[in-house]
Amino acid sequence: MTFDPAIQIRIRELEDDILLRLTESSGDVTEDRALVEGLEESKKLSKGITQKLAEMKVATEKIIFLSEEYRDVARRGSLLFFVITDLHKMNSLYVYSLNAFVAIFQCGIDLVNEEARGKKQGSVNNEGSAPRKKRQSRMQSFGWNQDLMRQSIELSEDQVRKSVGGVGNFLHMEENDESPASRDTVGMDVHDADSMLGCHHSGLRVYEGTILSSLNADAALDDKTSPGCTSMISSLFLCFDSFRILPEHTWRCFMGLERLGEENAVFQEIAAKFVMFAEEWVDWYESPCPEEDPLPGDFATAGEIQTLCILRVLRPDRITFALRKFVSKVLGENFVAQPPFSMRSVYEDSSASTPILFLLFPGMDPAAWVEGLGREMNISTTNEMLSNTSMGQGQESKAERTIKKFVQKGGWVMLQNVHLMQSWLPTLVLTLEGISGKVNETFRCFLSAEPPPLPTMQNMPEALLQVANEAPADLRSNLQRSWAMFDQEKLDSCTAAKEFRACLFGLCFFHSLVLGRRRFGQLGWSRSYGFAAGDLNICANILHSYWEAAVSADGRGAPWQELRYIFGEIMYGGHITDFFDRRVTTSYLEEIFDRGIFEGKPLAPGFAAPEPEGMDHHLYSVYIKNSLPEETPGMFGMPANAETGYLTNAADEIFAAFSRLETVGAGSSASRQHEEDDSSVASTATGRTVVPGFTTADSIRQRLLPSLPTSFDVNTIEAQARSLLDTEQGPYVVVAVQECSRMNVLLFELKRSLLELVKGMDGQLNMTQAMEDLQTALAKNEVPGRDLYSTCSWERHAWPSRKTLSSWLADLVERVGLLRRWTAKLSTLPNPLWLPGLFNPTAFLTALKQVTSRKLGLPLDKITVETRVTCMETSEETAAVGALPPQGALVNGFFIEGARWNRCGQADEDEEELEDISARLRLIAERRAAEESVEEIMRSEGHLADSRPKDVMSWLPVVYVKAVPVVNAWTPTSVGYMRGEKGLYDCPVYLTSNRGPHYVFLASLRTVDPARKWVVAGVALVMQSDV
Repeated sequence: MTFDPAIQIRIRELEDDILLRLTESSGDVTEDRALVEGLEESKKLSKGITQKLAEMKVATEKIIFLSEEYRDVARRGSLLFFVITDLHKMNSLYVYSLNAFVAIFQCGIDLVNEEARGKKQGSVNNEGSAPRKKRQSRMQSFGWNQDLMRQSIELSEDQVRKSVGGVGNFLHMEENDESPASRDTVGMDVHDADSMLGCHHSGLRVYEGTILSSLNADAALDDKTSPGCTSMISSLFLCFDSFRILPEHTWRCFMGLERLGEENAVFQEIAAKFVMFAEEWVDWYESPCPEEDPLPGDFATAGEIQTLCILRVLRPDRITFALRKFVSKVLGENFVAQPPFSMRSVYEDSSASTPILFLLFPGMDPAAWVEGLGREMNISTTNEMLSNTSMGQGQESKAERTIKKFVQKGGWVMLQNVHLMQSWLPTLVLTLEGISGKVNETFRCFLSAEPPPLPTMQNMPEALLQVANEAPADLRSNLQRSWAMFDQEKLDSCTAAKEFRACLFGLCFFHSLVLGRRRFGQLGWSRSYGFAAGDLNICANILHSYWEAAVSADGRGAPWQELRYIFGEIMYGGHITDFFDRRVTTSYLEEIFDRGIFEGKPLAPGFAAPEPEGMDHHLYSVYIKNSLPEETPGMFGMPANAETGYLTNAADEIFAAFSRLETVGAGSSASRQHEEDDSSVASTATGRTVVPGFTTADSIRQRLLPSLPTSFDVNTIEAQARSLLDTEQGPYVVVAVQECSRMNVLLFELKRSLLELVKGMDGQLNMTQAMEDLQTALAKNEVPGRDLYSTCSWERHAWPSRKTLSSWLADLVERVGLLRRWTAKLSTLPNPLWLPGLFNPTAFLTALKQVTSRKLGLPLDKITVETRVTCMETSEETAAVGALPPQGALVNGFFIEGARWNRCGQADEDEEELEDISARLRLIAERRAAEESVEEIMRSEGHLADSRPKDVMSWLPVVYVKAVPVVNAWTPTSVGYMRGEKGLYDCPVYLTSNRGPHYVFLASLRTVDPARKWVVAGVALVMQSDV
C-alpha cells in the first residue's frame, strides 16, 4: 500500500497557495474567501491522509505477520537451492541452472497442494498424476533457455495470490517432508554412487537448519538438540576423515571427541565414562549392527548427531547404515528407498525443448525403455515417429537432419553413445538450443552416454534431464540378469546340450563374479573395468561353437584350456590392463571350467553347480532364486574383512565429499575449534604425531613452520660419499644422496609456499589462486595438490600417499629422521631399513641387485629380488642377531591387505606367545647359542593366514630382501619373475592402497593354502597405510 502521487502533489500545491495568500493578504484573512476554502480543503485532505495512515499501519502489521509466517519458506527454499547447486562439487555432471531450481520448486508446490486437496476430500492421489500433467503442461510451454523468474514476476495479481497460497502449503509441510519434486527430479539425475551422499548432505543441512530455527525462536532445547549440534555437524565433516580401524588411532579419535565437551555435556570426561562401562563398550563395538543398539552408560542419552560422531570414530563401517536411518527420519523413507524406475515418469517430467540424457550402466538398455514406452503411445519406427541412431563416425549429418525433421513434424529421436562423438557435441548442443521455442510439442530428444568422469559432460548443456538408472550390483541380481539374457531356444541350439547349458550357467556365474568384485574397491579390482553384457553374449556364442566342434571332432575332448584362455585373456582379459587383475579372472575360470561343473562341484561356499541332466532354462532360474545363499565376501573368494574395508572406504568417500561440499575457511566454526586446541602436536601410542589444522597466519608462523625439518647439507653428504662410490656400498650411497636431494626440493617448496601464504594473509602480498588453494587445503587437513584442480601442489614433489595432512606431516618428519640416520653413517645400511620411507623404493631394490650382480658377475637382467619374512619386528631384535646378513638387507614397514601373517605357523596360542618381544628375543638367543647362521637365526616358520575380524590391514614383520640369480623354471612376466612354486604365493607390493599405478615389485610369501586362494582374495603388500 503506497501514497497516491497526485495526493502528495495536491497537498504541496495547497500548502504553497495558502502561504502565498497569507503573504499577499493585507486585510482580515477571514474575509478572504479563497483562502478559507483552501484551508477547508487542506483539512479534508489531512483527515483522509490520517485515515489512510491508520489503514496502512494495520496493513503493515498484517504484512509483517504474514512475512514472518513465510520466513521458513525462504529458509527451506534457500536450503534446497544451495543443496542442488553444491552437487557439482561431487561431480561435474550435476550442474543445474536457476530455471531447473524454479521448476523443481514450483513442482513441489503443485504436489503439496494436490496432497492437501486429497486429504480434504478424504483421498490422496499417491501417483501425483494431476501435478505431473500440470507440470508437463507448464514445462512444454517454455524452453529451458528462457527466464522462468521473469515469467513469475509478470504474473497477474490473482495469479500471485494463488501462488502465495501454494507456497504456504509447500512451507507448512512437516520437517521430514522435504520437497517431493527435489527427490524425484534431482534423484532421477543422480546415480547410485552419489544418491545417498546427496540425501545425507540434505538431511544434515535440514537438521542444522531446524536447530538454528529453534534457537532463533527461543524454543526450549533438550539434550538431543543442544546448541552444540551445529558445531558438531561441522566436526562430523572434518574431524575424522583419516580414521581407520587401528586400535591406537581409534582410541585417539575417540578422545578427540572431548573437544566438543564444552558445547555438549555428553562428550565431557569421555575417557572416564568409557572406562566405567568398558565391558559394555566392548560388546557394543563387537556388535554386527551397533547403530541399532543403544550406546553404553551415560552415552545412552546422546542425540542423533552425537551418535553419528561416535559411530564415525569407533565403527566407520556402519556409519552409512546410521546415515540412512538419519536421512529416513529427517527427510522421509522415500529418500532412502528409491522408487522403481518408470520411463513414463521420465517422459512426464520432460518437455519438447528439453533433451533427456541416459547414463549408461552395465545391464541397462535405455533404447529398450524408449521403444517400450513408444509402443504404448503409438510411436515407433514403423510409423516413422521414432528414429534410433547409434552414433559413430559419419553419423553426424544424419543425426542433425533427423533432429530438424522431427522438430517440425513431431516424434522421438534417440542418439545412442554420444560420448563417442566428442568433437561433434558442441554442434549438437547448438542444434538443441536452436530448436527451443519453435518445436512440436510431441518432439522428444533422447541421448545416451557413459557416466562421468568424462569430458563429455563438460560439453553437454545444463538444460537437460539426466536419468541414472543403475542396475543392482549384488551377486543374485547379476546372476539372474545374466541368465535372463538367454532362453530355452539358446540352450537347445547346441548338439552337446547338457554340456553347453552347464558351461553357460558357469559362464553366467563367472560374469556375475567379475561384476560383483567392483564393490570391494581396490581389493576387488585395482582399476575400473567396463565389463558389459556384450562380453557375456559373445563368450556364450564362442562356448556354443567350441562345444559343437568338440562333438563333431572324434576324441577331441572338452576344450577347457581353449575356453579359459579365450575368456580370461581375450574377451574379459581384453578389458584388463593390470597383470594381477588378469590373474584373478584366470583363477576364477580355472576353478569353474573343468569336468566338475557337470557333477555338481561347488562354485562358491554353499552354492554348487546344478547337475545339467533334466534342467531347463526355467529350472535354472528357480535354482538361482532358491539355492543361492545370501551374499558375503566369501562368495567372491574375498576375505571376510573385505566388506568392512569396503564399507569403511564408502564412509571415507562420503565424508570426503562432505568436506568438499562444506568448504572450510579461516573463519569457520570448525576451524576456530581446531585453533582453540592449545597443544601444537598430540602424541600417539605409536610415537607418531598429529598436527591440528592451520587456518590463520599466526598458527602457520608459530607452529607449522617451526615444526618443519631443516634441509640437508647435500654438499657435505656428497663429499662423504665420494670415497664410498667405488666400494661395495656404492649403489646404496647413490640412493641415499638422491633421496636427500629430493627431500630438500620438497622442504624448500613447503617453506616457500607457506611463507608466501603468511605474507598474503598479513596483507604484504596480493593473494593468488595458489595461495588460496593452499589455505583451503590446510583448513581441510588435506595435502596440497591432492585436489587435481589445485594450483599449489606439495604432492608433485613428494611420494604417493593417501594420508591426511596431519599424518602426512608426521610421515615427513619420520622420513627425514631415517635419512639423517643413514647419512650419519653412509658406509652401513640402517638395520632395519624403513623401505617405504624412501621416495623411490625401486631405486634401492635396483641398487641391491647391482651389488649382487657385480659380486656374481652376472648381467642385471639375470638377477631378481627374493623376500623372506623373518621372526623379528623391531630394531632391538635385529640388533640382537649380532650381525648383518651376508648379502641383501633387512627392511620393514610393510602391511598385508586381505590376509595376515601367522608368525609361527602353528596354533593361535603359540602365535600369541610370539607377539611378545621378550619371547622373540629368547628365540633369537637360543638360535645364536646353537651357532646357527645369520639367515637361520632370522628364519620364520610363519605363513599367510586369514585376517582377524575388523583387521583390514595387518603389520608384517621385518623382511629379508636379497638379490638372487634367475632360475630357468621361473616365468618372466611384465611384473617380474613368477615362481609358481608350491607353498609360495607371488605377492604384488604397492606403494599405497590405491594399487593400480603404484606397483613396486614382486614378493614371495609362504603359504600352506593353495596360492589361488590368495590370488582371488586380492592379497597384496602395501608400503604405507592410509592413516
